[in-house]
Amino acid sequence: MTAPTDGTYVAVCIRQLRDEVGTLLMATLLALGLALPWLAAVALGAEGVAPLLCALAGAPAWVGLLEVAGRVARDEAASPVGVVSAARRLYGHAALLGGATAGFAWAFERTLRAAGDGEAGGVPLLALATAGLLALLAADVYAFPLLALGDLRVPEAARVGLGLAAAAPGATLGMLGAGALALVALTWLGPGTLLATLPALAVLTANNTLLQLGRLDGRRRANPN
Repeated sequence: MTAPTDGTYVAVCIRQLRDEVGTLLMATLLALGLALPWLAAVALGAEGVAPLLCALAGAPAWVGLLEVAGRVARDEAASPVGVVSAARRLYGHAALLGGATAGFAWAFERTLRAAGDGEAGGVPLLALATAGLLALLAADVYAFPLLALGDLRVPEAARVGLGLAAAAPGATLGMLGAGALALVALTWLGPGTLLATLPALAVLTANNTLLQLGRLDGRRRANPN
């Protein structure tokens, strides 16, 4: 299997979504089942426990779905139950990375409220929280699939992910935009949209990571020193 290129990326993703639609849909259902505690907390407005459940339930479910999408992207045999096995195998790493992301999101929300209320130091803290959250989200675009595709530890996955994000800002912004569109669809059209958006996001994310890793390998081969 060769990594997708800029010219084949979209076509490859569409083909994989078409050819493996059954596997991806079943995998998505299992992932949603694993993430149900977090989704329920969000739906019920339980802001106090939602960040914790995002780390404990949402992040492992996403890594599990990415593991299945990664197998599809590499033309390997993929099974929906791979979601459960990958979420279990990588639970600690996924929960740690998810906890960091949820923590930064929580800090951003709190500093945003503080700045809105005119509290002293609110604006500088908001700027710091915004920068930290954006940097972590950019790294997450690659760190989560690197956990699933390469079984890396969190520090290494975050370091490599941040490097890939810096090397490919356009692709990174595109993936963040795709995630934002999925959230908009969820907000306006309801949870049923997740059955369409999550498989697409997983396939796009896995293939984008393979694409950027292929670029990195090409640069290293061209400049071995």
